[in-house]
Amino acid sequence: MSSSLATSIATNFSAQLVARVCSFLITAYLLRIVDNDVLGLVNVRLTLLYSTILFLTREPMRKADILKDSLPAFVNLIWCSPLICGVLSVLCTLLWRLISSSSVEVPFFILASFPLAAFIESCAEPFAVIALRFSLHRQFAIAQAILISFQRITVFLWIVLFHPAKENELFVFAVAQILASFFYLIYYFVTFYRLSKQKTEELKMFGGFADFFPKFGFGIDVTSVRAVATLTGHSIFKQLLTDGSSYVMTFTQLLSLKQQAVYDSVERLGSLVARIALAPIEELASAYFSSVLQSSSKVFKNNTKSFDDAVSVLSNILYVMNLSGLIVCAFGLSYAKIAVTLYGGSLLADNGGGCILSELRNIYSSAEK
Repeated sequence: MSSSLATSIATNFSAQLVARVCSFLITAYLLRIVDNDVLGLVNVRLTLLYSTILFLTREPMRKADILKDSLPAFVNLIWCSPLICGVLSVLCTLLWRLISSSSVEVPFFILASFPLAAFIESCAEPFAVIALRFSLHRQFAIAQAILISFQRITVFLWIVLFHPAKENELFVFAVAQILASFFYLIYYFVTFYRLSKQKTEELKMFGGFADFFPKFGFGIDVTSVRAVATLTGHSIFKQLLTDGSSYVMTFTQLLSLKQQAVYDSVERLGSLVARIALAPIEELASAYFSSVLQSSSKVFKNNTKSFDDAVSVLSNILYVMNLSGLIVCAFGLSYAKIAVTLYGGSLLADNGGGCILSELRNIYSSAEK
């Protein structure tokens, strides 16, 4: 595997491992003290609203081949992310407000706080795309760790220190989500400002901090726009496949909020390895191959070193994914009941379908790899 890619994956994996474990432990504690209906609302319906908006905003920009000859045109395009996110936020919020089925009325501020958090993060998305495309993997990993862990840490400290009433727990989650997104944005602004002053080698194509922002005189590359549009259709399909069960729970009344909390908790537990191992590799490998595999590149000539490197990287990634899937399949089924009990306490242990759901989730996770 390419040494630079391996180093990037190791850095991203380490940061996400610490953040995921921290978030995992805090979530296990929250499952024991937070009202089940609140968990069902936040972890399924409101988080789905937030993740839908962000995924459709992020995925096309991060995965499409948009870094062409003109750097200002590239910067102009990635700064369309907040505009796209704003439109999606309005449409999805109205959809959730009008169609979402729930026995509990969610105040508009609580509902709007999650799209607001998504919009704040979209303002940092241009920096995230630049970090991925220009090999600033350490900075990207730290930002992801902040985003993953900060919200849970804020909720944990708020509940432990101030003991809010049950009716205010939704407010705590909403404020924590906004604060996490805000600190994520601040981190990127401060980091890129510092890197621009230090004249970092990876950012030598940028003259200064102002070059990270749009310049309207250069326009947007039409080919890049088409690539983003193509990836948007793919992203919609991928989102429906990934979170299809959450959409069913959000827009139907097949499960109560407590049952939704149970399902979400088991889903998080069963997909923990996939989120720790698969997500960093997917993001970094996508950025690597998008920069290496150009239609005009010598990579497509079989007798070149670039071709051999690309084949070697792909082979190693597939090997790691298959090995991870086999490990999950071998040990996940055997220890599913113990993991469910330790993670969710009485909420999952007392639920008859918890262990079955966990076993099925492990099968899905191993197949996903």
